[in-house]
Amino acid sequence: MKTLKNFMENVIGIPLQMLLPTDLKLYPLDNDNPDEAYLFGSEIAKKKIYFIQSDIDPFIESCPIGYFLVGHAGYGCNSYAVYYSRVNSWSRMLFRLGYGGAYMDNDKMAKHVNSFLTNFFTVEELIRGKVKQFIGVDSMLEGHYRILLNNGKSLNLDKSFFENSRYKEPFSYILKKIEQTNASN
Repeated sequence: MKTLKNFMENVIGIPLQMLLPTDLKLYPLDNDNPDEAYLFGSEIAKKKIYFIQSDIDPFIESCPIGYFLVGHAGYGCNSYAVYYSRVNSWSRMLFRLGYGGAYMDNDKMAKHVNSFLTNFFTVEELIRGKVKQFIGVDSMLEGHYRILLNNGKSLNLDKSFFENSRYKEPFSYILKKIEQTNASN
């Protein structure tokens, strides 16, 4: 994981360990040499990578628990992205964050990726254990978020937070609703 670690820490500015699960074995998906790979995934991701826009609905609807993908990959001249996707018992996240395309301002995009992921993990910790389910998709500036509250109601946001990744601000409404719902139960 040397190449991915170097990329995440020195280009994006995020410790790779912050993104990695502690309970899954990860496999290189884009190179037989793990030290040179940029893309890693769980056993499930070896069978199916949710990689492009048309994969979003199948990911939300049927991707199994234990799926995990992290790295940097792409195709063409402007479809490169930082990937962070996972499915666990309470959340489904698919993040495809633009970085590395020929026509992108990659210094600016690296700052967006850093801010997005850092703020996402902060918000996630604030709601962990307070909701039944958290689904988040932010893929090349298309965003969909759904939070299933403990009372069965859901809160939905159809907005990308990638280029405005101050998650706490747009999610403040949802955080208030979660607190109100939990206080009334």
